[in-house]
Amino acid sequence: MLRRALVALGLVACGGSTVASTTDSGTSTPKEPKRHRAVAANCDPTRPTPSSPQLGLPGCQSQGECTGTNARCVFDLLQGANVCSADDCSKDAECSGTRVCACRLPPEFEANRCLNGNCRTDGDCGVTGKGYCSPSADPIFANCPLPEPGSLGFFCHVPADECTDDADCGGGQPGSYCVFSPKKGHFGCISPLCTR
Repeated sequence: MLRRALVALGLVACGGSTVASTTDSGTSTPKEPKRHRAVAANCDPTRPTPSSPQLGLPGCQSQGECTGTNARCVFDLLQGANVCSADDCSKDAECSGTRVCACRLPPEFEANRCLNGNCRTDGDCGVTGKGYCSPSADPIFANCPLPEPGSLGFFCHVPADECTDDADCGGGQPGSYCVFSPKKGHFGCISPLCTR
């Protein structure tokens, strides 16, 4: 289960780059993002081994106590305890509905997770060859919570986007992210207030 703390967030305006361009036909189409899903791909079956669990804390004490594909016993700073973590999937077909199998997410101890959204590949977004399906909020750790429920996953870029990539936010400084807003229906910049 993806962990997100409930603390206040700050919103910042995007700047620096144009996020839409006009084609010869006069229709607006999003700028190509650095990260998008042209085709579905299987995840690497090899999972990196994270740091060892903290002995004496609540939860699992060894890798052998955890079950599932690529199971690990890891220390979760947010919970202050050791937890079991395993891969949800290795490809999209193993995720229910139209969910996407996202590979080796750093906030999830390098596990694969099934994520929601409104697309699986670029082909699901507008005119074929002109739409882009990008991950939203997948590098944000649990101590940097999401702006609203449902913003973690894969979503189509649209001309109304306020940003295309994280580099469009906060002058490209670390800690600012280009994240999909389900309420607005497009991507925008956030600068989460992180706890330590």
